[in-house]
Amino acid sequence: MSTLMPDLPLDERTERLEQAVREQARDGWTIESQSATQASLARGKNISHVLHLLLTIITLGLWAVVWILVAAFGGRKTQVLTVDKRGVVYTNR
Repeated sequence: MSTLMPDLPLDERTERLEQAVREQARDGWTIESQSATQASLARGKNISHVLHLLLTIITLGLWAVVWILVAAFGGRKTQVLTVDKRGVVYTNR
């Protein structure tokens, strides 16, 4: 027998979202935007492709390995936290 969870009031859902945002902020994420039921967070910096291009040219292509690694694993990361009507917070990366 399954029990359906009732919908929570908006203020309680908002508090659950804010708690999740605080937890992410402790891990280094910053808030880009936030509403009552959704928050957009970011971490890291944008990659300067012009700088990497210049370094690749100056080093006759050797810097391209670093550039590829930085593009694959570095840079800016974003995530969206959303709270549903039952108060469950979901993360979309």
